[in-house]
Amino acid sequence: MTPARRADLSDKDLSGLMTFVTERGGCVLTATSVWEVARFTGPGGVCIIYRNANGDLKWNQRAADSWEAWKAGRAWRATPRTKRGPRKRRIKYENLTARDGHDCFYCGKPVSFEEFSIEHLVSLTHGGPDNLTNMAVTHRGCNATAGHLSVVEKVRLAEQTKGLAQ
Repeated sequence: MTPARRADLSDKDLSGLMTFVTERGGCVLTATSVWEVARFTGPGGVCIIYRNANGDLKWNQRAADSWEAWKAGRAWRATPRTKRGPRKRRIKYENLTARDGHDCFYCGKPVSFEEFSIEHLVSLTHGGPDNLTNMAVTHRGCNATAGHLSVVEKVRLAEQTKGLAQ
């Protein structure tokens, strides 16, 4: 249930919701009127929470859905999941290996197409772009070991795994 009055929506809750949204690929937008409490991107468009002259909060359906997902701990994505087909996978592999070579970003050993996995340096769920500038070639196992690390932690892991860390 969404808060009905502005006084019922604490700054901490609003901040928590905005963090939830940005961690899942949404963008916090600038309010377009003095009545808007929050504006952000979500599935299918812009999510808006605004207040009327009486202090009552009004939520568009997208904003209410994001609130309910955050409060219930449910999965929620601001952007649709990218469909990845085998042909696109082959093209990405060829482009990445042409740029970086056939060695795994983490362990430095050669990666065949069959054991290839794409490492998004900034994860898609944290707003990273799904393009070659944000990708590296890895083994599936190395990528799984890295999990959801920050870019700095991924580079440190790669250096340690390759034996380059000082």
